[in-house]
Amino acid sequence: MNIEELIQQNTKALIENTAALREILSVGAVTAADTLVPTTPKKRAAKLAVVEPEPEPVVPEQEPETPEPEPAPVEIPEQEHEVPDLPVAELRNSLKEVIKGKLLADTEGRIKGTFDALRQKYGVSVIKELTDDQVSAFYLEVTQWK
Repeated sequence: MNIEELIQQNTKALIENTAALREILSVGAVTAADTLVPTTPKKRAAKLAVVEPEPEPVVPEQEPETPEPEPAPVEIPEQEHEVPDLPVAELRNSLKEVIKGKLLADTEGRIKGTFDALRQKYGVSVIKELTDDQVSAFYLEVTQWK
């Protein structure tokens, strides 16, 4: 078999496949068009005559309820910040999430400076450099940021 015969076979197969695909698509289009054709007035009238409206349910009259007064806002005293009792690895992960949340919520850019100063204080550039003993103290200082 030479290259010209292969090209002829592929061209013939392509033409046949294209014809088959067009036939399938035309059948699908006809089927879709049949479902989208609006019903004739005669059919519509027949459908309307068969369908009877359901009677509305009778709702007994009720006295209006008096709204309960809203409870007064309770002032919660500022809680003392505590370090969760977690293993050091989980505490590190929690610390990262707390810091990330505070940095994302900081629109004025003050937290980043505080965070940089705190890292310098502990002599680390990233959280994972903290020793196990330093993690809880670092966490406590982070939770006191405002």
